[in-house]
Amino acid sequence: MAGSRLWGAGSASPHLTAVAGDTAGGGFVACPVHVAPRSYNEAKYTPSRDCQWHIYTLVKKKKDLRSNDQRMFLRTIVRQPSANRGFLSGGIDNEGSHAQASSYYTSNSILRSLMGALDEIELHAHDETVRSSLSHMYLCILREQQLYNLIPFSGMMDDIGQDELTASTILKNMVLNIHKHVGVRMHRLYVCQWEVKLWLHCDGQASGAWRVVVTNVTNHTCTIDIYCKKEDPNTHKIVYHTVASTPGPLHGVALHEPHKPFDAIDLKRYSARKNGTTYCYDFPSAFETALKKSWKSSTSGVAETNEHNQDYVKATELIFSDSTGAWGPPLVPVERSPGDNDVGIVAWSMKLSTPEFPSGREIIVVANDVTFKAGSFGPREDAFFDAVTNFACERKVPLIYLAATAGARLGVAEEIKSCFRVGWFDNESPELGFHYVYLIEQDYSRLSSSVIAHELKLDSGETRWVVDTIVGKEDGLGCENLRGSGAIASAYSKAYRETFTLTFVTGQAVGIGAYLARLGMRCIQRLDQPIILTGFPALSKLLGREVYSSHMELGGPKIMATNGVVHLTMSDDLEGVSAILKWLSYVPPYVGGPLPVTKPLDPPDRPVTYFPERSCDARAAICGIQGSQGKWLGGMFDRGSFMETLDGWARTVITGRARLGGIPVGVIAVETQTMMQVVPADPGQLDSNERVVPQAGQVLFPDSATKTAQALLDFNHEELPLFILANWRGFSGGQRDLFDGILQAGSMIVENLRTYRQPVFVYIPMAGELRGGAWVVIDRNINPEHIEMYAERTAKGNVLEPEVLVKIPITFRPKELEECMLRLDPQLINLNTRLEEMRKKNSGASEMETIWKRLTARMEQLMPIYTQVATRFAELHDASARMAAKGLISKVVDWEDSWHSSTGDCEGGLLRMHLPGKLEKRLLSHQSTLEYIKKWFLASRESEGDSENWNNDEAFFAWKDDPTNYENYLEELKAERVSKLFSHLSDLLNKINPSRRVQNTTWKLELRKTETGSISKERLDAIHSDVVLLPSPPQLLRSAAMQGYAPATSNQQRFPHGGAWRTGAGS
Repeated sequence: MAGSRLWGAGSASPHLTAVAGDTAGGGFVACPVHVAPRSYNEAKYTPSRDCQWHIYTLVKKKKDLRSNDQRMFLRTIVRQPSANRGFLSGGIDNEGSHAQASSYYTSNSILRSLMGALDEIELHAHDETVRSSLSHMYLCILREQQLYNLIPFSGMMDDIGQDELTASTILKNMVLNIHKHVGVRMHRLYVCQWEVKLWLHCDGQASGAWRVVVTNVTNHTCTIDIYCKKEDPNTHKIVYHTVASTPGPLHGVALHEPHKPFDAIDLKRYSARKNGTTYCYDFPSAFETALKKSWKSSTSGVAETNEHNQDYVKATELIFSDSTGAWGPPLVPVERSPGDNDVGIVAWSMKLSTPEFPSGREIIVVANDVTFKAGSFGPREDAFFDAVTNFACERKVPLIYLAATAGARLGVAEEIKSCFRVGWFDNESPELGFHYVYLIEQDYSRLSSSVIAHELKLDSGETRWVVDTIVGKEDGLGCENLRGSGAIASAYSKAYRETFTLTFVTGQAVGIGAYLARLGMRCIQRLDQPIILTGFPALSKLLGREVYSSHMELGGPKIMATNGVVHLTMSDDLEGVSAILKWLSYVPPYVGGPLPVTKPLDPPDRPVTYFPERSCDARAAICGIQGSQGKWLGGMFDRGSFMETLDGWARTVITGRARLGGIPVGVIAVETQTMMQVVPADPGQLDSNERVVPQAGQVLFPDSATKTAQALLDFNHEELPLFILANWRGFSGGQRDLFDGILQAGSMIVENLRTYRQPVFVYIPMAGELRGGAWVVIDRNINPEHIEMYAERTAKGNVLEPEVLVKIPITFRPKELEECMLRLDPQLINLNTRLEEMRKKNSGASEMETIWKRLTARMEQLMPIYTQVATRFAELHDASARMAAKGLISKVVDWEDSWHSSTGDCEGGLLRMHLPGKLEKRLLSHQSTLEYIKKWFLASRESEGDSENWNNDEAFFAWKDDPTNYENYLEELKAERVSKLFSHLSDLLNKINPSRRVQNTTWKLELRKTETGSISKERLDAIHSDVVLLPSPPQLLRSAAMQGYAPATSNQQRFPHGGAWRTGAGS
């Protein structure tokens, strides 16, 4: 808590009281410090080098738990705000007006003073006697200020209000501008709060003393509280009065109230900070800050609507309904103060108002509390994590895990530890060793349930209980923690399959924490936090020498970002949360929900203006590039929408998410340049060295093939349409590649593409080629219901490259080239003719030999050029026009039109796929559904009786947008299929054992009524339930399932949107 308060510590030095308080006249001539009595027992005064700042360091009393904690208070007086701005902007134009120059006086003077104080703190960073765990700064400005002194000269200075609300707004904007310059540095140097006290002189109500308190304990929550001084009508004391509608922490507090010592939350924040992470209860505010930034940078056209309509984040904490925390109890929402948790895991259900879903989307966030037993997993933590994971799966909403854990909990029985005894060989010489550990009679009677022991009677008559096994009173001391870790590993792995999972490693992730980071697949790692299985001291001890020097050497980003575990790396927690929100911006709000389609970022009919010169730069083709003339050259996807992931691993393949006409899509592209794979040396092996392995572009290696397969799996679970910019020459098939699993990785590409359930567009780009096995693993026939293939006019494709094809004897034999020469070259034709005539005339051998030499010489002369001809001939088989003529691709798409064409194809693919969603899930296969819809469309007037219009997106959209075109068809088809279903069920029931037919008689009669149409819809629904609950033979239910019938689950009842058409945000 802040304020202008005098000293209360009894051991204050003379320097501490030399700075006086407020004067009676209201002017400020002092910068005092006042803390709660008896909170600290040591104080040290240190002046700054320029004597501008008074620095007081306070040490907490030794009897407190954190006896080594220190707080630093820095106090200064700004006597005359200066116009010197050189350190910020290079000075002010000498010709500028005095008003313009003075408008930054106050702001710059405060900023300059704060930077000087930060320099002092940095200077004492290694001085144990002065270094602080948390610091507080206070500035008192002596000179009276006019409101226009506080406004940037670019703002309005005429006709500004003189009321308190206007003054409060101006002060807040001034402080925010200062915070932009020094906020990050303050957080790094543990400055959690700073204050400014000043006097405003004006004609209105704003005249008087003001205090601005800026709190930033997390580096992402800049909280600004603004107070003026008023008299309390009850106590007649001068107190702080909040100008804003929401009272600040100091509202109503007397001016000379002391600083409070650290409370429980402060201590926990400080503990989390020492562990290198943010306190878990501060993450909801981090999400709010990141969302505000997201709204400001949004170009969706609705970015301004949130500010006054609703909260950015509404976080509801979840706890067990049963406080014992056993496995199984349901989760319930709770409202309680931060830090009241009694388990090392906390969770929230958050409703986020995002630019894609302004009305809100739900996510589940679960986080380790690193201040609770180092964030380790014990049985209660395992049970709670498992419950939260299952809760997210039931609701089909994204699950975000904020990892900061020491792994499975280690422990010993403290009740035994405090009283066990040792049976020595010789009581007088313990260095000789011991026999056993035991408890005396009194301790055993009290702790018998915690041990397994046997009785031992000594000759002296003493009874000892020799401990054979320590069980312990509390759970969570050993293997039970490992069992729980196995359970949550299974739950989190299942969650990846059933909903969206994302892990942000905000603190160290050890053991099960590392496994969870991988099992959730999508992972973001902070640059200064490791992901490891075992700590480096344990490994060094195992190896018998000091091998590793830090956790970062084992599992830092240099390792995890280059082996495929980590998708993104971020420098701090706010960046990490922002990355989470950006990732979510591509993902539906729940499984089966609408895609977050936004307003297109680019104008309609935008051409692709980036043209490859020799080879296609994949990143430029995706997101565009700045041209040499400074002009933007647009790529295939919306400008600024591409978010690349896994960029440090398998760099010959590029994966990420982008937007195409506002539609989120997954992107897989190919690097054309040779990349260097760096294999680090292992310090555990003395003979190992770092290896740099070149990897050619346009070739699939084991790591790049695995990356491609992984991206396919991720995009499919995220329900994203997929674009593959296919530009591969084939697979690398060397011995090392086969040993490293190139076949396995390529097979996974096929499998993950076969099971892909969203539209897939394979496009061979300009100057691209697709050959050999690379074509095989992404061919349309792998998944004909979902894959479409296209090629640019200059694209090429074949089994092998023309140069290789010509060298293979079975394609162009030397004899065939010679025959080609003899058929086309006039000289050879003439020589060959003469040679044949001479043979017929039986001419002399010498003459024939001369002709033969001339012929062979000519062939040798022409062989190089005819090899080129053969190469060109083979190359003509590679053209995209041939692919289209053979039906291998859907059509040829010019590079310039690829953005517009791809946008239309993507929209059309989504519509054709999700238009029959509910019908497909209930009654038909996907292919049968498409056939029905095609039949209905071609029977409509929009198709004009031309089957080619099925591929005309404009005609299809026009037909789709009028539901009357297909509603009657749907009802007729549904009635037909239900009738057939019950007829089939009736036939199956006749095969049931006669002893069970009696109980089925009633509802069999109802089935006959169904066939005649004489039953209501309500009764039909009741029959559905009876059929499901009927104790029928297994084959009956299997047959019903084959017909597409399935009982409505609790999830389906709770989320009736499973078949929503994903044509736009919120559709």
